[in-house]
Amino acid sequence: MVNKDLLNWLEEIGGIDQRFVLWWQKGFEDRRIYSEEEFNDVLEKVSYRVKYDPSEPLIKPEEKTFNVWPQNDVPILLRDYFLEGRKVPVFISIKPMSHDRNEGWRDLEYNKSEGFPLSAFHQPHIRGIVIEDTEDFLFWFPIGSSPMYYHTRGVRNLFDNQDIFCIIDPIHPSKFYHNLIKWEWTKGKRPQKEALEFDCSKEGYKIVPYYDFNKENNHLMIYPAHILRKNLDLPVIIKGNKDTGRPGILGIGSFYFREEAASYWELDGGKQKIARNSLIERLGRT
Repeated sequence: MVNKDLLNWLEEIGGIDQRFVLWWQKGFEDRRIYSEEEFNDVLEKVSYRVKYDPSEPLIKPEEKTFNVWPQNDVPILLRDYFLEGRKVPVFISIKPMSHDRNEGWRDLEYNKSEGFPLSAFHQPHIRGIVIEDTEDFLFWFPIGSSPMYYHTRGVRNLFDNQDIFCIIDPIHPSKFYHNLIKWEWTKGKRPQKEALEFDCSKEGYKIVPYYDFNKENNHLMIYPAHILRKNLDLPVIIKGNKDTGRPGILGIGSFYFREEAASYWELDGGKQKIARNSLIERLGRT
């Protein structure tokens, strides 16, 4: 169940933007939720001497211990932290050493030889704030409200009882949606057309998170739907209608939040039906 009161408060203090809904699809890369005990049992400790700024001769190298993930799957760990005295559900993950383009274990050996610390992504880190945990997805918000498109903004201490890295603005929501579309929809031999544009201000529509969507209002939301066999689910834009009260599928697409606009590809009759049935199964007919 979505804790709307908590999310409203987090938005008020600048911790999140409620339009920026992201999700991790369970099963992809063997993603699943681990218990604290399971998670800690798999972590592998790696120790080596880390150098710091050579311009500071009084700072000596020190032995540091890092926790790494030796398995190929991507774990999800749910945990509560406190922010200004309020309990906030977050999810923790870690990038497996085998998932790097240059092979994380080889990079680790280089880091050891040069005395560089290990990347925050290769250590357990707070990835985002949990919206809702469903059978198929973990819905979450990136922490922060001003993500960059191509880069992660950084790491910082945020929570009162924080004991690991917290990733700030880890991915721009538009890039998240575009990546799914690029990987799953626009690649291969499927005939391509230019994406269509939908100007929310011109059409009198508002972008809202899925849990605020009202089919009887001029709302747009994105929700994942199963469309292509054996592929990741795709971001589908759903459109309310204050005149008819009947929702409709605009297409597969992404939002441009600053411009309050959407870009999308329409679905043909067969794919439209598959997407509709998938959404009904997950969201119900209302």
